[in-house]
Order: sequence, then C-alpha cells, then structure tokens
Amino acid sequence: MESNEIILPPRDSDDWSVKQLEGIIIATKASALLSSLASLVVIYLIVRPTQNRDANKTYLRIIFLLSLHDVLSSFAVFMSTWAAPRDNLHANQMPGCFGNWTTCEIQGFFISYGYSSCMIYNSLLSLYFLFFIKHGWKEEKFDNIKWRVLFFSFLLPFSFSLCMVVTKSINPGLFFCFLQSYPINCEVGDEYTCIRGENSTLIQMVYVGGFVLLSSAVIIVSNTKLYFFVKKIERRSRRWSASSTNKKQSKHSNIVFRKATWYVFAFGFVWWPTIVSFSFLHITNISSY
Repeated sequence: MESNEIILPPRDSDDWSVKQLEGIIIATKASALLSSLASLVVIYLIVRPTQNRDANKTYLRIIFLLSLHDVLSSFAVFMSTWAAPRDNLHANQMPGCFGNWTTCEIQGFFISYGYSSCMIYNSLLSLYFLFFIKHGWKEEKFDNIKWRVLFFSFLLPFSFSLCMVVTKSINPGLFFCFLQSYPINCEVGDEYTCIRGENSTLIQMVYVGGFVLLSSAVIIVSNTKLYFFVKKIERRSRRWSASSTNKKQSKHSNIVFRKATWYVFAFGFVWWPTIVSFSFLHITNISSY
C-alpha cells in the first residue's frame, strides 16, 4: 500500500508546532544525558580501586547492574528521533529523523531491555534489604543463588525485548522508537490500517503489568515488611537498652533501613509519573495534554 493511500489516525500532537516538538525532544535528550552521567558516576564509585574491598557486596553488584542498564536505556533515549526512519509516515512531526528501520528497532530494543532490567534490579535491591535485615542473610547465602538470579534477570527482559523486535512492535513514536503501533494509533478504529505493531497495545499492557506494576508491588510489600520489622527492633532495643548487642543491631538496621527508604522514594519519584501517564493514555483512554 502506498503511503499516500494510508489514512493517518488523529493524534493529540497534531496541533503542536515544530518548535514545541523540538523543545520536548531537547528536554528528553537533557534528561537522558543527566541520567546517563549520574549512573556513570555511580559505576565509577563502585569500580574505582579504593572500593575493591567492597566489590563482593551483593547490594553493590545490584546497584552496578542497575546503573549499567540505566546507561544503556538512557543513551538509547538520548538518540531520540535521530534513530527514527527518515521515511516514516510521521517524519514531518519528528524533527531530526536520520535513521532507518534497523536503527529504530535497535533503539527500541535497548530502551525496552534497559528499562525492564532496571525494574527487575530495583525489585532485587528491595528484596536484598528485606532479606539482609529481617531474615539475617549473609553474603555467603546470597552468593549461593546469585548466578541463578542474575541469569533470570537477564533472560526475562532480553527475551521480551527480542519478542518486540520479532513481532515488529517497535516503531517510531513522537520522540523515539519504542513499543508503538505504526502508524501511531492505527489500532483505534477499523477505518485505519496498521502496517506494523497491530498488537502493540496488548504488549504494552503486558510490559506495564509484568515489569512496572509487579516491580512496584514487590518494592512496596518488601519495604512495608521492612518498616514494621525495624519498628519492632526499636521497641525491643528500648526494652533492653542495657544490651550493647541490641544497640548495635538496632543502629545497623536503621542505617540500612534509611538507605532502603531513600531508594523507594527515588524509585517512586522517577517511575510513578510514567506509570500514571501510561494508565491514563492506554487504560482509561484519556488524552494527554
């Protein structure tokens, strides 16, 4: 079918000016660049020679992998419209399209793989805090399962992202290539024809439900349990204030608990706006502004 015979579905962005689109793209690039730089700093702090003595710490491994995958996904987002096909049907509303369909799929793959991996490592970090503080797991016990956990953490997001490529569900959006029907919104009515990604909405629901919401549930449940456990230790410590062992346990648990609390706050600050936005757009069908 020739492109001039295809009826493009209406979009909220149809009334946006080129300058508005360029401004959002620049903001997206800036945000992705800052995220990459911050993660690179974290990686440096972990691998620098003075920190080698702590290299066997489980939580440092998780943070290292979390930061590494954030760099991958953030760099892919930073490429924004540069990776989109220059001949795609929405090129007139995507300033800076210099790529092709291969670069588009590569970009979408790394965004999906990086984001979903970050979700898994966020969950693992939350579970680590829970098992370390509440259940008293030592490094040796974490070492016994680390390779199985790491293999699963790699296999699941990699397989899902590869499935997106195989099913041609990665297509140009407004700001970068990701999980999207093509043309955009072609699945909203029978009068429109989908060239690629006709099942993208279903895959989006699986992506959000399987990675974002499930990870959020794990984090909330784990840290709620951790909160009540730390409070229990505090009450016990006040009851047996003369015991130096209880004081040390309470102090150490509170330090790790504060780390976990800040981590949950950071996770919610970064991810929940995306979750709410997606829910309104794809579940309730409320338009964005």
